[in-house]
Amino acid sequence: MINPLTLYSVFFLFALVLNLLHWSIYFPSISGKLLFFLLSTIFVALFIGFLQKEKIKMLTKGKINISIKIIKYCLVFVFFVTIIDGIYSGGFPLLGQVDYSTYGMPILHPFLILFSESLFILTFNTYLVDERAETLFLAILFLFLQLLPCLEERF
Repeated sequence: MINPLTLYSVFFLFALVLNLLHWSIYFPSISGKLLFFLLSTIFVALFIGFLQKEKIKMLTKGKINISIKIIKYCLVFVFFVTIIDGIYSGGFPLLGQVDYSTYGMPILHPFLILFSESLFILTFNTYLVDERAETLFLAILFLFLQLLPCLEERF
């Protein structure tokens, strides 16, 4: 199993290097304080990951006993709460009806994002165990419902 702290470090370092190349006008410049923070968290994660490598090797992929029926009910719940979030906000950023900075209910939207992310991880882990196409499809739907409100119209 790959150490998650090492993955965190590698991906953030990769994103940081890409940002510092200034290939896009859409990414703002990184301040010195933010650069220090990111580099320090990367090195701390690498250090802790090195110290914990033996314990992390003991982790294995286990069977999760969750039925597809429960996952489907959760997916319907996330869909309806996303609709309620859009109604409260007066539209969706993807449709150009509202800006993402004003989108979502103050308490409900963060809960919805965290709940949806957790269910995506749980469903994808279930797919890794049972390798059924239906489970992978449900995981992709959770990911889609999580990302849909974040997209903005750029036309």
